[in-house]
Amino acid sequence: MSVRLNNKHLKARGVLAAAAGAAALGLLCDPADAQVDSFRFYFSSAVGSVGTAAIGGFHYDAANNVFYTAPFQNGFRRVSFSAGWTGTNYVDATDQAFWIRNPDQNIRNTNTAGWSGNSTIGDMAINPATVTIGGITYGPGEVAFIIDQNSVTEQPGAIPRPEYSKLGYFYDLRKSGDPAGGGRDRDGNGTADWNDIFNVTFTLADYRASLGLTGGSVNIARSPRWNTAGDAIYFSDNSSSFGGLWKVDPTQTGTNAISRVLPIAGGTITEPGVLSIATRALDPSGPVSGDQVLVQGASGGIDFFTDSTFGTSVATLLTAEQLLHFRESPGVNIMSIAPDSTNGNIYFTLTTPGGFFVYDAAGNLAKMASGAEQARFDRANGAGSLNLLPLDTKLRDSSYPTGGTGAPFAVRELLFTDASLRSVAGVYLFKPGDFNRDNVVDAADLALFKTKVGLRGANIGSNSADLRFDLNGSTGSGTNTVIAIDWKDVKVFQRYYTLSDADVDMDGSVNTTDLDLLSSNYYSVSGTNGKKWTDGNIASTLWTAPDKDLVNRADLATFVSSWPGAKPDLTSYTGEFGIDIRRAFRDGTTGTLTKWSARGGGDWSDAANWASGVPNGADHVAG
Repeated sequence: MSVRLNNKHLKARGVLAAAAGAAALGLLCDPADAQVDSFRFYFSSAVGSVGTAAIGGFHYDAANNVFYTAPFQNGFRRVSFSAGWTGTNYVDATDQAFWIRNPDQNIRNTNTAGWSGNSTIGDMAINPATVTIGGITYGPGEVAFIIDQNSVTEQPGAIPRPEYSKLGYFYDLRKSGDPAGGGRDRDGNGTADWNDIFNVTFTLADYRASLGLTGGSVNIARSPRWNTAGDAIYFSDNSSSFGGLWKVDPTQTGTNAISRVLPIAGGTITEPGVLSIATRALDPSGPVSGDQVLVQGASGGIDFFTDSTFGTSVATLLTAEQLLHFRESPGVNIMSIAPDSTNGNIYFTLTTPGGFFVYDAAGNLAKMASGAEQARFDRANGAGSLNLLPLDTKLRDSSYPTGGTGAPFAVRELLFTDASLRSVAGVYLFKPGDFNRDNVVDAADLALFKTKVGLRGANIGSNSADLRFDLNGSTGSGTNTVIAIDWKDVKVFQRYYTLSDADVDMDGSVNTTDLDLLSSNYYSVSGTNGKKWTDGNIASTLWTAPDKDLVNRADLATFVSSWPGAKPDLTSYTGEFGIDIRRAFRDGTTGTLTKWSARGGGDWSDAANWASGVPNGADHVAG
């Protein structure tokens, strides 16, 4: 018998391999499409995978413009570019099966008849620094650590052998069957055989023993991450028995190689991210060196585990409530975290309805690309069914071509496994608010944006050509079918462009034209429901509020607090609006904002006058 693996959140790991369909055709998206320009198509599943197998993980070698992919139960492929992308099997399914099922890695024993076991690779992570593994020294970028949630290896008679079930191992990127060169050659035959190119780090038996257990299932089919120094690897487990954040010493094997550094009740689905304290200290009062490992904690949100020579600690970076407030969604579940070592930005992806987001070095949250945008991209490239769970995120330097409308510019790109296409795709990490894709957030972007801002929480539809203007990836109903471009998106835009809360018409200046818009759209005027920001509805904090589409006193208060300089002339405003705007400005006759001071003299100098509304003549409102 076999120990059953926990398949929670594994549908991105092969269960939806049937999403292939026309994706194998590799149809390029229309570059004129306003929404898929944030995504990058590389190659079809016919190039990066084998048959209908989903992709379990990948590595991108930027120096040689080469991908290594890991199709489920079909070994590893090397995808290179010449006139186009071409895929070559580097390890075939047979050699991979020998490795997974074989009880001894030190002999070239191909007699595995009656043995069983299948690979479910979580991802491959390449060494960032020189490391010695099993007596072989590898330079940076020469060896990959593999997390493999394989089924329990069984010997003939269906007898479980967890001591042979290889969960963590290294692959040295050689092609099976090629000359061994200077690499490992266990049997000395001069060939890089399947037992030479792999080297086990820990087995299921080791994993259990490290916690003093003799049983228990695992859920580790997600991307591992190296630390900055290249002397440790982190991975997460989402099972009840082993749940939490784990650390691997790549120079050791067995129980000496692994330790659970952060138990998390119920486990965590999140692919962890590693960020050097030197790049961005998430706790300014904490250690000055070491790494911060980010993962979703038991209460949701993003926690970070500080691993330093000064010791370890755990703290919360973003609470679940902060993310829920930003997304305006009934729930968030973080799938993958990818901190940027060049600038300290923290990128992360979410489970259904998906999406790519940033918590930047300045402390701002913004959407990079939504699940709805990915769905549109996937369909444009031939996907039948959709799986919007972005995994295996990795950052690279890239260049955006601008579609012939301007000079290409450098931009960071987030690569990921696109389960819908069974391939690798990328997201261009444009500056939030750069709607015209010129690498600058300026008045031209504001002019585009203001025409798209609609009613609070109003659905624009998941196939709208305006999805790029949705800056918080809103999904009001919890799916990717309710998407709004509204007040919330203006608030995100303001983080990246100087736009006053009093700039009602969004023209870059605040003047009486903005005040006139408030007046003409005020709630007391007949037929004034259904108002958006550019009508004066600038304080619509909650999309569920009954007055969310009205211009009322809350908007006046916001407007007045952002009005620059001297109080405007309010004599022309009459009726309810006239009364309310003068009250909001605390209007006297001096032409300046007035307030009660407990010291000094004059009509407004004591509490009694304020309380009784004296003086209370024309244009005088005590408040």
